[in-house]
Amino acid sequence: MTGTPHSGHQPEPHDAGLELKPQEGLEVRHPHSNLEVYQVYNPHQTSEQWAHWNEEAAYKEAVPQKKIFGLPRHTFWLIVVLAVVVITGAVGGGVGGSVAVQKAKSQSPVKTIEVVEAQTYSSPNSTPSTSPISPSSTTTAAPATYTPPSPSSLARVDAACPASPILIAYGTKAYFNCLKSTDLPGGDLVGMTAYSIQQCIDACTTMNVRSQKIVCIAISVGAELSLQYTKDTGANCWLKGNGSTTDTKETWSSARLCVDADCKEVVGSADPK
Repeated sequence: MTGTPHSGHQPEPHDAGLELKPQEGLEVRHPHSNLEVYQVYNPHQTSEQWAHWNEEAAYKEAVPQKKIFGLPRHTFWLIVVLAVVVITGAVGGGVGGSVAVQKAKSQSPVKTIEVVEAQTYSSPNSTPSTSPISPSSTTTAAPATYTPPSPSSLARVDAACPASPILIAYGTKAYFNCLKSTDLPGGDLVGMTAYSIQQCIDACTTMNVRSQKIVCIAISVGAELSLQYTKDTGANCWLKGNGSTTDTKETWSSARLCVDADCKEVVGSADPK
């Protein structure tokens, strides 16, 4: 057969009356790493068509892709990148949350506890001592024993009359009319030390209660305690059985026993013995 390329590859009919249609296209053989291209006869082609393969591209096509841990390389690196993004986000969120909590704690208002001061009585003219008391304390300490100052060391006490001239003795509802800057000379029953005018009228009332009759009807008390203590045999408070006579003295106060709560009338004299 002439006029046909590659006659050795032309199909031959096996039986009469049968037509074998030639295979169209290109046939490629791979004996080794080199590629050979053959053209198969095609009666419908108007010209020869040759396929040219790039040997390097064909080699890459034929060689299997490299894998990492059983995964294609691009899939493995994609997973690694996603894992790094997730871990970075988790760490950033944890750090941000911790910073927010610390900031909230630092901005929270600080609670303060008020300290209450307890006053301890020392004397009418002395400055009360103070000591802090913790509100959180659950135990109650025993009260401290009060020791009054020595009369000889205390120069002055408060012996002035109050704003209201009426004084009320303890528990017995005995009323006294207070006279400021006044001494009642004479009629002394007994002398004692007093740190206030209230102590002096309480002593007068106690004498009457114990005697079960009116014995003390007036008192006089001096403010200069240390001077009176030294000069008047240890007394600045005098209980009196007579209060009619008055004498003006700036540092002294006196009080007379009233008949009733209005103090419009005072007891003129003690009960007879």
